[in-house]
Amino acid sequence: MWKVKKVLLTSDGSSHAEKAYGPAIKIAKDCNSELIGVYVLEIPRLDAVALADTNIVSRELVDVMERYELARAEKIMGKLKEITKDINFRSIIARDGSPSDEILEIAEKEGVDLIVMGTKGFSGTQRLIGSTCSAVVNHATCPVLAVR
Repeated sequence: MWKVKKVLLTSDGSSHAEKAYGPAIKIAKDCNSELIGVYVLEIPRLDAVALADTNIVSRELVDVMERYELARAEKIMGKLKEITKDINFRSIIARDGSPSDEILEIAEKEGVDLIVMGTKGFSGTQRLIGSTCSAVVNHATCPVLAVR
């Protein structure tokens, strides 16, 4: 029998991501699992630093962008902590890499049994380009619940 000990819930604070909160929390509660909230900072760090080095963008602006994004991540993870008071919850804020790569790496490192994430339901050219959710679905070593 499949035992769900750890559930990974991704969030970027969007309404699409928030739709996955309920199912993830219910699964974690019903299975008495640990719920791990993950937020990946979306700062094009290397590009921003390179631009700052060429004086196109100031280093101070890059620092402000990073502080803003980190504060946003902490606020979103704080909100998740508040609504998961009755289950075992912890958060991880990833700082480098693409969102899909970071989610997959964290899932592997943490040994999660299930990844739960929202999807935007792209169509047309957006579907051809792909999304974080589709990359995770296609490359995860554990089941992924994509909440539309």
